[in-house]
Amino acid sequence: MFEMRYLPAEVRELFASDMRIVVDFLAEGNGYRSDRKVKHKAALIKMIRVLSGDKVKDGDVEKWLEECQMKEEDEIKVCELFDQYERRGRIKGKEEGKIEGRAEGENRLAELMKKLIGSGRNDDLEKIAFDQGYREEMYAAYHI
Repeated sequence: MFEMRYLPAEVRELFASDMRIVVDFLAEGNGYRSDRKVKHKAALIKMIRVLSGDKVKDGDVEKWLEECQMKEEDEIKVCELFDQYERRGRIKGKEEGKIEGRAEGENRLAELMKKLIGSGRNDDLEKIAFDQGYREEMYAAYHI
């Protein structure tokens, strides 16, 4: 067994094909950049994801390659492939963030409405619906 991330550069240079990309990535970390051409895109991304602790679901890498209209035989450099994959992650993260944010906002508003109803402040319900400043005051007043 070898700790591949600690291999010296002269040993890493002996690796060919996509395995060289893997050992260089392990040695250099997330800042790794290279103009090497990738031969096996899906396998390389899966291996990098596993080695970096990311969860890999069956078919998700292939689906992403298909969405990008990228085929295994297409020529692409490592840095371009990583940049595209990272961009996909940011887009997916934003989508997930919006969903979580909406749910959090709805829960916050529902909590405020419950507190106003519980306090007998039914007239304020309409006001919070139309006046964001007043709604923020009520959030603060009720520590929500």
